[in-house]
Amino acid sequence: MKSGIHTSWNFLNDWSIARVSFSAYTHIPDWDNLNPFVESARKVFELNWKEVIELLKKSDKHLKHLNGDPMNYNWKTFRPLRLSREEDWSDWLAFLIQSSCGNFNKTLLPRSGFSEENYSEPLVEREVASGGYRSDIIILWNNEHADHIEVKIGDLGLRKTFGTSVAMRKRYGKNVKAWYDWILLLDWQLYEWDDVVEQVTLQGKYKDISIKSITWLDVAVAIGRCLYNKTESITWMSWAFAFTGAIEAYLYNIQPLNQISDKGRDIQISDNILHQQTILTRSMLNEESK
Repeated sequence: MKSGIHTSWNFLNDWSIARVSFSAYTHIPDWDNLNPFVESARKVFELNWKEVIELLKKSDKHLKHLNGDPMNYNWKTFRPLRLSREEDWSDWLAFLIQSSCGNFNKTLLPRSGFSEENYSEPLVEREVASGGYRSDIIILWNNEHADHIEVKIGDLGLRKTFGTSVAMRKRYGKNVKAWYDWILLLDWQLYEWDDVVEQVTLQGKYKDISIKSITWLDVAVAIGRCLYNKTESITWMSWAFAFTGAIEAYLYNIQPLNQISDKGRDIQISDNILHQQTILTRSMLNEESK
């Protein structure tokens, strides 16, 4: 062993002392301290749960003509609705817009200066291709105005909505007096959409393009108001009843209350109860004021 090199392992004693000293002054938190917060949250969830039950009772009464609220049914076993692709959701929405007597369209897509007749049974075109882009839904209203809707159920390609709008405006040209753009999103996509709009604004692109965001929750509410107020035909309401049930089941994972086990109850409350409250409360807004 070379001289002058310290080979003792005594220096490890300092580590041991430091470890003991650290342990002496370190307090491991007691998780029981969180119990009041957990209990408080549970009480809030229980109140929300009870409110949804009461709202469903009121909804069932209002929708007696349709055998109750769509939330009472398990729509994931309803095979006639083809909803495996984003295009399927666009097809269904396009059908409801085109066959609407106007009330659904007015609720979902409000436009200033429109008369009741302007909203009724517009021409709807699907997957129009132009300039390397393909639109989801083009609505040609009865007053030579047009709306463009991009439909999303989780697709991350949100920025192309601006390019699609430009391409569609060029495609229809002078045949349209006024143009309006929408993007239909899941709720969690709103934050990402805001980021996209901010980036586009900072880059100074698409200065003349304004795109308004709406959510599938808005679609469910618009359908619900028409069902409660009986403002569409019975044929329209029949298809819309099934479609809104699918929106609630597939896009918001809402299950019939009587099919939720005690074990899965907390998960259902924490993840979806607010969506149920929102849909029922906003849908019955006009009915409750009568």
